[in-house]
Order: sequence, then C-alpha cells, then structure tokens
Amino acid sequence: GLALDADHVLLLAIRGGARVALGEPDAGVDDLARAADLAPHDRDVVLALANAAPYADRPPGFVLSQSRRVEAMLRTTVAPPTPALPPFTPVRRADAERPLRVGIVSSDLREHSVGFNSEPILQHLPREGLHDTVYYTSPVRDATNERFRVYPRVWRDEADTPKAELARRIRADRVDVLVDLNGHTTFHSTETLFLRAAPVQAHFIGGAGTSGFAGVDWRLVDSLTDP
Repeated sequence: GLALDADHVLLLAIRGGARVALGEPDAGVDDLARAADLAPHDRDVVLALANAAPYADRPPGFVLSQSRRVEAMLRTTVAPPTPALPPFTPVRRADAERPLRVGIVSSDLREHSVGFNSEPILQHLPREGLHDTVYYTSPVRDATNERFRVYPRVWRDEADTPKAELARRIRADRVDVLVDLNGHTTFHSTETLFLRAAPVQAHFIGGAGTSGFAGVDWRLVDSLTDP
C-alpha cells in the first residue's frame, strides 16, 4: 500500500507500530513521526508516536517534544466539558485530620507488567490516613484483576466512561492526588489528566517517558526505573 501511496497516514501508523513491536523502534518511530507530521490532529497517531518515542535512539529532548505535541493536539481537539467540571474543593485547616484521598487511574491492573509491578504497592497501602479509589479503564477481567478489586477502599469500572465524564467523576469524589498508571498506552486516560481531574496529578509506571503535560505535576521513579 505504501508503494502506491507513500504518505498514507493510516498505513504509515500501522507499519510504524508493527516495527516497534518487532524490535525496530528507530524505523517505527520514523514512520509514526511522518504520519504525525501529515496528520497533526489525529489523536491515535500522535499518541502512538509519543508512546514509542522513548524506545528509539534520538537526541535528548525528543521524548519531551513528542509528549508536548500530544498536549498541543489536545488543546485543539478536546472541547471543554459541558457542563463545566465542578471546582476543586479548597482544603481547609479543619480538614487536616481527614484521610488523604488518592485516586489511581489505570487500564492495566490485570495480567500485565503494570499489574505485576503495582500489585504489592496497592496491596500494602496504609489503611489509616488514606482513602484510595481505583478508576479501572479497561474492559478486561482476569484472575489478577479479581485480586486487585479487594485492595482499594473503592473500585470503579470506568471502561465505558467518556474521558471528560471520568474527570468530572474524579472531581466529584474530591480526590486530592490522582496517580496515572498508563501514560500514553492502550486505554489511557490522557484526556482526563489534560482536563485536570485532581489538584495534584502524578504519573507512575506505565508509559516509559514524561507525559509532557503541564497538568501532571510529578513522575514517581526510582534508581531502577530511571537509572
């Protein structure tokens, strides 16, 4: 197909994704970058490039530039939610003793590398001083996922929830800190983070690089994940 039309966006994106999966990230990123240049407002293409960028041999700053391309694309393609998101509830001095409300948004709390690595963390979160809610964004259920469901205080299946509505629900739950376990990977919540679902937002495992979002305040790493 590309021999007939070298600038066919969908075919470039498909070949790029295949090359990355086959262990040829440099060639794959070349294809995805070409597709993104041709279709800068194509959400799937731009996100695929940002997700693949950390695996290619590129100059410093390339990963950040592709992630910032995602944010620029969302500014033009994501309309403000209607009705508007409820405002954040200000934290008062009288609230100092209430539990910290932590939201965890992920599609990978299942038979998945993210699930394997995050399970002991969620399993051993403190029960006092913290109220945790999981927003699960995948339709997949398996034995690992069944175990995950008993760890948080609240578990919510959100696979069919539009991303703007998910942001609204998280704000309504008065989440203090939202932790994303996807980055730009499959079933991501990129738009939810972009809409600033919580006053403090962080990225943990999932994507290999920065989100590139001004609205994501923290990235949680250690000497093994980011030597």
